[in-house]
Amino acid sequence: MKKQKARTVENYTGICTKHLIPAIGSVKLKSLSPERIELLINDLQKKLSSATVNLIYTVLKSSLKKAVTKKKLRSNPCDRVDTDELPEVERKEPEPLNEEAVSLFWNAIQDHRYKNYYILALYTGARQGEVLGFTWDCVDFENGTINIDKQLQRTGILETTKRKKKNLHTLSETDLNALKEQ
Repeated sequence: MKKQKARTVENYTGICTKHLIPAIGSVKLKSLSPERIELLINDLQKKLSSATVNLIYTVLKSSLKKAVTKKKLRSNPCDRVDTDELPEVERKEPEPLNEEAVSLFWNAIQDHRYKNYYILALYTGARQGEVLGFTWDCVDFENGTINIDKQLQRTGILETTKRKKKNLHTLSETDLNALKEQ
């Protein structure tokens, strides 16, 4: 059985507690119909983002699949849901800061105690958890590179990153100086 990461379990538990149980928790498994699920989706779309609605549906479908596996249900009602009802999720590409924004950023962080972390985040494109997950074995001072392969979870656990883009970054002189200063 695949073990879920602590943060995933926390997120899924929150989805069940905040959304699924209040909406359909009183419905018996055998009475849960595709139409009822579609009504739930439509209701959620009025209140939540497309990404959140899709995640809630995914958690529900996965939970009901497990119920089928454990013979609590004959079939998964989500398999008969019109998925055209699911909202389309727009993936926005991050936009880099323009020169003026970079200049303002530089001025704002000059005396900040985490200045070096901000510099690395700015020039590597690393996310917060990835910056907090940097360890010295990630840095190759000789070749001027950093390998972003770990991230610090909110649970305090250091885990391998799911980054789809390249992990190895060539560091600028500014980055190297920030690391040396650190």
